[in-house]
Parts: sequence; structure tokens; C-alpha cells
Amino acid sequence: MRESQQLAPGSDDLEEHPAPAAAADHERAVLVEDWLLAAAPDVQQARWEWSEGGLTLLRCGELLTAIRLPGTLVRTAAASSDPTEVGTYLAEVIDGGPVIASRGRYYPLVLPSAGVAWQHPDAECLAWGTWLGVPPVTETNCHNPMAYWMSRCEGRASCVTPRPSCISFGSPSIGIQGRRPAMGISHASPFNADEIRRRCEEALWGPSGPLAEQRALLQEMEGYVRLLAPKLAKLMPRMPDNMQGTARIVLRYSDELLGDEAPSTDLATRLHDAAVNARALLGLLERPGELAPETEGSDQNPARST
Repeated sequence: MRESQQLAPGSDDLEEHPAPAAAADHERAVLVEDWLLAAAPDVQQARWEWSEGGLTLLRCGELLTAIRLPGTLVRTAAASSDPTEVGTYLAEVIDGGPVIASRGRYYPLVLPSAGVAWQHPDAECLAWGTWLGVPPVTETNCHNPMAYWMSRCEGRASCVTPRPSCISFGSPSIGIQGRRPAMGISHASPFNADEIRRRCEEALWGPSGPLAEQRALLQEMEGYVRLLAPKLAKLMPRMPDNMQGTARIVLRYSDELLGDEAPSTDLATRLHDAAVNARALLGLLERPGELAPETEGSDQNPARST
């Protein structure tokens, strides 16, 4: 009796005919990717970065933005540092919306309208033009050291705008570990580039004073970073490509510098790093390269010397 030439169903056959659930998950992922990539400056580059398992930078603005939640407060309110339990807590607080966990902080994605009237002392809604590091839509591994989706994104319909009163983090008396109030200058005030440059140079090369003075100077440097980083983020789309690459690196370090888990806990090192970052931000604002034509609402002269 001749053997049948028909192959029995195997792994190859299953790959050609994926299970309905797997096919649905793949289709969902593609749709969500397409939606997110509308906020990417270079869609092809962003897809490549995701294909390599890394983050890609999406620009907050017309499509979406995010609320930066301090990790220390969230974990304190959740009474746990376990990612699953923290995820459950956040799902209750923000009605199940998408959340990115990155370097100990949490970023619920929200619609741009959230930033119009958002006010919360401990949770900042990222301004238009801010760059947000976003992992691949399928990255849900909580052990990823860079970022992962704590709650999956399902597209625009899944983005909710929680009321600021809902994000209470338990007790209002809890302080933010590793975060300090901005000092030196405020976000609303025009800034003196010459004064910022002089203070940065003093922090970098001046004699080390008592610890209290060093802490005060660190607060001042971090205040400059908070002031200048949003201005550079707003200017960056008009900068030449090579300058944009430099600006992204500087802005990414600004975000790390001000985060809950700062790169260094050593006071002298943190002061040095903050001064270097503030000086780099100022330098890019003063010498951004040949800018593209100005659009409505953009800053004409982001750095002013008086």
C-alpha cells in the first residue's frame, strides 16, 4: 500500500493558518501602531526602532499626550511595588486607560484636551511638543528595564482623561521623593540667558560650598532644566535634522535627571549633571541651527539675553 503524500497538520501548517485569537491580536497591534505613529516625526524610523525592541519618540500634541505620575507616590498609594498590583491600582484610578511604565514612573496616555485645564500638584500633563518614549505596542514585559505597557493601548477610544481629584495618591501629605520644587525662575517668566550661563559656570567650576549651599544650587539648576526643556522641545521640530538628534539626547537626559529615580544620588554628581544639562539646553536654544519657517504660536526668540 502506497504511503499517502498528504502531510499531517504540523507547526508549518499552523503558521500559515494562525489561530483566530492570534490573528485578532496581530490586527489590533497593527491598528494601534498606525494610530500611534501619526505622532512620529519619521514613521519608517519609528517602525524600525520598534522592530528592534526599543523605544521610539512620539510628539505630544494633536494626537495624544500623557500625564507623568511620580512612581514613589503611585507605589505608596497602591501599598505595593509589585507591578501587577500597581497596574491594578492604576486601572481603577484612570478607568482602565493605557499606561506606559518607564524607569519607575507611570505615563497614562490621554487626549490632548486633557492639558487645557489640567491642574494637579504632583502629576504633570506633558506640554505640546514634549517627546514621549513609547515602547512597541506588544511590549508588556514588566522586567523590561526601559519601558513597557502596564495597561495596553487600544487606540484613541481607550485614552481617557481622569479628573485631577481622582489622582490623590492616598495622603496629600506624602512628598515626592527625588523631586524638588523648581527654584531660580518660573515657567511663566522670561529668562536671562546670560544669568543662567553664569550660574551654570559657577556650579561647574566654582568652589564647593557647604552642603546647604550645594543643595540650593542643585535646586536652582534643576529649575533651569524645567524651564528650558519645554522651550527646546517646542523649538526642536524646526531645527535641522542633525541638531534635532542632539536635542533629543539632551531632552531625554533632562527627563532622566528630573525623574523619581535620578541617575546618581551623590549630591556633587547630581549638581554637576544638572548644570551640564541646563547649559546644554541653553546652548541649543541660542544656537539651534538654521530653523524651518516659523509656524503660528512658535517661539521666535526662545533665548533672550538682557
